[in-house]
Amino acid sequence: MIKRKYKIGNFTAEIKSTAFFEDEVPYSLFLYNGETCDYSVSIDFSADLPDEIKNPYFDSPDMACVYENDVLHCYFKARDFEHEHGFYACRNVCGKNINIVIDEKYREMLRASVVFSLIGIEALVADNNACVLHSSFIEKNGSAVLFTGPCAIGKSTQANLWKDYADAVVVNGDKTMIFGKDGVFYASGMPFSGSSKDCLNKVLPLKAVISLQQPNIPTIKTATKITTLFITKKLAPSQR
Repeated sequence: MIKRKYKIGNFTAEIKSTAFFEDEVPYSLFLYNGETCDYSVSIDFSADLPDEIKNPYFDSPDMACVYENDVLHCYFKARDFEHEHGFYACRNVCGKNINIVIDEKYREMLRASVVFSLIGIEALVADNNACVLHSSFIEKNGSAVLFTGPCAIGKSTQANLWKDYADAVVVNGDKTMIFGKDGVFYASGMPFSGSSKDCLNKVLPLKAVISLQQPNIPTIKTATKITTLFITKKLAPSQR
């Protein structure tokens, strides 16, 4: 039996698995050494997962859910795997206890990224009165500053500029967990960072959330000496 404990933001979870799974970065950065955990997650394997679910109350291309006897059953569809029908895993949730059953044929594929995708982290975040903001998260002077906005607006660019020119640290380039405690809002790193490679386990008091926007009408301005110096310094010699 493999046992590992993790802490993300303001909650903890212990994962117990009957099969070994690789604990790769960034998930290993969130390992926790405390005695008790808020959630208990068990992972088992079975060759008897159903091919279909009757009358699901939720049905999408990826998942079908049914609620029976105070237990929420979430079946993950196997359309992206070897066969185009049936389910490759099921998440069973009863209060703070989560049981994940995975098709036996996928035992060798088990790793931390698969485990975390099946747990339903977003539900645990909501269960702890927290939320996830699509943003780039930097640390500056011991506090968190978040850059948010639409895709491709420049969130990661802003974060990296602060890292290069203002001695900031990029904690996460894509997602930030936000929660309140004792009248203070905190920003927490998460083990998910999209296409960004920046992913640290830090919890900091939230200083500011900056919403990035672009003007509706493009404008052209003459560069000042300061902006010319900045662009020249930023570009590589071959780009100048």
